[in-house]
Amino acid sequence: MPDIDLREPTSWATWQSAADELKRLVALKRQYDPQNVFRQNHNIPPD
Repeated sequence: MPDIDLREPTSWATWQSAADELKRLVALKRQYDPQNVFRQNHNIPPD
């Protein structure tokens, strides 16, 4: 995922890339940890 500095103007493509990456990570989380066992660190909800 690209680093996003919220202080700088950001292109739509950068935001779309971040959104696509989150969708991919959520799908992986849903597949490999649907019970959310690994929730102690920064977490991606499985839904």
